[in-house]
Amino acid sequence: MSTVTAFEAAITAGDLTKVARALDRGQDVNARLSSGRTPCHVAAMLGHKDLVQLLLDRDANIEATDEWGRTPCHVAAWRGHKDLVQLLLDRGANIEATDEWCRTPCHLSASAGHKDALQLLLDRGANIEATDEWGRSPCHEAASAGHKDALQHLLDCGANVEATDRWGHKPCHLAAWKGHEDSVRLLIDRGANIEAADNDGDTALTLAAWNGHVNTVRLLIDRGANIEAADELGRTPCHLAASADRKDMVRLLIDRGANIEAADESGLTPCHLAASAGRKDMVRLLLDRGANIEATDEWGRTPCHLAASAGRKDMVRLLLDRGANIEAADESGRTPCHLAASAGRKDMVRLLLDRGANIEAADESSRTPCHLAASADRKDMVRLLIDRGANIEAADESGLTPCHLAASAGRKDMVRLLLDRGANIEATDESSRTPCHLAASAGRKDMVRLLLDRGANIEAADEWGRTLCHVFTWMCRKDAVRLLIDRGANIEATDEWGRTPCHLAAWKGHEDSVRLLIDRGANIEAADEWGRTPCHLAAWKGHEDSVRLLIDRGANIEAADKWGRTPCHLAAWKGHKDSVRLLIDRGADLRCPDSAGVPWLVRALSTGVPAHRQQARRITNAMCVHLRAFAAGATSPSEADQWRGLKAWIEGTVDMLE
Repeated sequence: MSTVTAFEAAITAGDLTKVARALDRGQDVNARLSSGRTPCHVAAMLGHKDLVQLLLDRDANIEATDEWGRTPCHVAAWRGHKDLVQLLLDRGANIEATDEWCRTPCHLSASAGHKDALQLLLDRGANIEATDEWGRSPCHEAASAGHKDALQHLLDCGANVEATDRWGHKPCHLAAWKGHEDSVRLLIDRGANIEAADNDGDTALTLAAWNGHVNTVRLLIDRGANIEAADELGRTPCHLAASADRKDMVRLLIDRGANIEAADESGLTPCHLAASAGRKDMVRLLLDRGANIEATDEWGRTPCHLAASAGRKDMVRLLLDRGANIEAADESGRTPCHLAASAGRKDMVRLLLDRGANIEAADESSRTPCHLAASADRKDMVRLLIDRGANIEAADESGLTPCHLAASAGRKDMVRLLLDRGANIEATDESSRTPCHLAASAGRKDMVRLLLDRGANIEAADEWGRTLCHVFTWMCRKDAVRLLIDRGANIEATDEWGRTPCHLAAWKGHEDSVRLLIDRGANIEAADEWGRTPCHLAAWKGHEDSVRLLIDRGANIEAADKWGRTPCHLAAWKGHKDSVRLLIDRGADLRCPDSAGVPWLVRALSTGVPAHRQQARRITNAMCVHLRAFAAGATSPSEADQWRGLKAWIEGTVDMLE
């Protein structure tokens, strides 16, 4: 046996002679033993008082801590070795030393129920209200552990019966939670507030009921506890007992007057909670005692809805056998079959259909279980529903079919399944949009590719005349636009207002899309029904980079719309200073009038919108500086005179209007 091992054995056995001999031979008195503790810790834990005395005489560190931060005084108090605690205190041990969780020796003796050691510590000045990391006092510890005698001694010494920990728990909460009936009785007798609520709104009665402590609950009710006390979720003791499947507890609570139909803040009754959790015997008990099988929560859901959604097949079978309405609709018009289908509960849907559920039941949006399953990507569910006769072309209130919803959500495998089972790829909603339109609107390029591969019409137009190319252009999905063009999309398709994809790209300022469309042959001078070209729309919206690109690609800077307005008219009218400066730089005629004979500058300055007038004034000031620079850099006197004259005309126009 090695020297250290022999030394540890001697410490454990309390052999003074062998320990003294080892120390005489140079053994470190503070050496860590195999447990990680010092010899003084082990001797104190085992109650070897004389050995502790010897070790201290040999300079053992009285404040050494083990891996949990405990000193020899902690472990002696924890083990109830009163004489050792006294010795350690006499030798200078810190009575308020704290371990890793900020617990003092007083906490540990209280938690272990060692009344004598506890009394000694208090007599020597230990802080009776010291709190640990969780805000718990020695009184909390004794109550939680059910040590009535230690608890009584603490109260006799003045411990605060209403001390509160980090979670709002008082000693009575902890005693009730653990079912320590005698400790609860003592605390109530000593003035504990029986209705005190913790941070979650739970009272002692709530906690005892939740944990199934029947005798403790009976005591609390007998002493006046409110049987309908609700926590922060509005749940009563009956709710929590039902949820935790505490049948004896629920019987007691009902017998003592608990409201079996009490609803929490979400409208859930005890029957809802038990059904959702699959507590069959509990639901039977509640129904036998009069619970309403059709009670509805805040969203109009019955216990059957919740059980179906949670996949509690046996529970649904029980509820149906007891008369639950299989077609009950929640506030969204959804039946248990809707919820089960949406959640992918295949066996549940099969059961409901076997029991007569309407496979075509429509919710308030006219969506069937098949709509919801398709939208949620429940492929097995959709197969089951179709096999059982579900209408694959059922349309909701917006005209959307399951295929529309799956395409919009990007559910490729679901769309393949629906198409394989006969879904109409060209089905249109109330806005004449096909599944391909919705996929494009959602930016689902891969879905659009799939639908095109399956034969979708690339030129299908919605009620506003927009094709897929319009939609993707509007969204600035350049790669998707390229895909459509590569697949033969008409780049000059016009919507209801005569706008091409290039119009929309310019309007949105999607420079890359404008460039792509022009590169692929888009007509840069195409005019919409108001005679506006892409350059008009880009200028109107102030998209300077798109205006520059269009001009660089040959757009007519003086193109006029049906009111005779050029891009410069529109940019000035809307107050887009940078776009106006660009257009002037590229040769726009500042004095060019619209069809009413009004120059664009006058139009901008005379607009009824104050913000636009202010912006127009800023534009004119900037232009005057701009024109002054042009005049200074003129290549001939006549050119300089031309720029100076234009500047004078602008300044005169401003003065005239103001």
